[in-house]
Amino acid sequence: MFNRTMSRTAMPLLALGVFVGAAGVHPKFNNGDMVVVGILMTAAAMPAVFAQLLRRSQQATDEQLATAHTQGYQLALGHVARGLLDQPTAPHPTSYPTSTTADRAGLGALPSNVRRLHPTQQENQERTAL
Repeated sequence: MFNRTMSRTAMPLLALGVFVGAAGVHPKFNNGDMVVVGILMTAAAMPAVFAQLLRRSQQATDEQLATAHTQGYQLALGHVARGLLDQPTAPHPTSYPTSTTADRAGLGALPSNVRRLHPTQQENQERTAL
């Protein structure tokens, strides 16, 4: 779909569109038509620029992929060696305080539409499917 000629003209067309649009805004020219032409040229160049960048990113060689994999592996080993991946363990759920937020705030009971994040022992009722 996109050939070499299109990829060779994409970047210069983009640069020319930006230049023409910027020149139209310059106080010396102050030409609204130049701004419109610059915007249209830039917009016309964008699909070709995207296609060129996409094709370039898809043409990685096996050697480049192997190098990237090795560098990522070495980075991960360095993180493990420095202890960056070791997370402290979370406290056990039974170690949470038994008082509720409402009790600590002095509210007494929570409204009926509020669910506790950590259910207390009073709420351990059997649930049945409807």
